[in-house]
Amino acid sequence: DRACAEARRLVGAAFREARLAVGVTQREVHQRTGIDIASLSRIENGQGNPSVDTLAKMARAIGRTLPEIFAPRP
Repeated sequence: DRACAEARRLVGAAFREARLAVGVTQREVHQRTGIDIASLSRIENGQGNPSVDTLAKMARAIGRTLPEIFAPRP
């Protein structure tokens, strides 16, 4: 549904922004987590439906926590 699609888009965009801010590539996230690059790309593009565990792994791979990635910006 539309709300879920928007949530996936926002999750992916927040992760991509955080990843780029710390200068980590998708390949580096893959190497640190074992999550394939195609899946990472789908997640960042709002097309994936990652579990909370997967999101936590991705966050750790860029040196962040989930709250840091998804906290509202001032």
